[in-house]
Amino acid sequence: MHDYMKIPDQGTVFAVYRDRIVYGKYQKSNADSVILQDGTLINLTVIAQNTDLLELHLFDQSREYRCVRTRQRGMLESLIEDKSVSAEYEDSYMEEIYVLEKGVDQQEQFRRKVGVVNYIHYNADDLAVIDQYRLKEVE
Repeated sequence: MHDYMKIPDQGTVFAVYRDRIVYGKYQKSNADSVILQDGTLINLTVIAQNTDLLELHLFDQSREYRCVRTRQRGMLESLIEDKSVSAEYEDSYMEEIYVLEKGVDQQEQFRRKVGVVNYIHYNADDLAVIDQYRLKEVE
């Protein structure tokens, strides 16, 4: 388990369930739970018991808390912070991706974006390797 106090107090949630995807803002309600925009409460200490949840990403401008369900090892948690991860990698770059909203069908109507920060290192053959990333809020 991670220190849930390091999770951003507020930010963006991207949650993938078996039957739906949730994307929006959240607020931390106490040390180990968050409240989504729709009022849903997610208790992080019992998250592994929710078998419908496949991935959970809670992120802001500088860090991301991530839970990903795997077949063999169950729910894997990680906390990715720019200041600690960037020291391990030689370079990084960020892509901005539009978030599609319900009822939006024309490119001119796309307004919200999410950033994907890719951390790069180079292998023995001098080839770029991206084996770590995080989601980032974009203004």
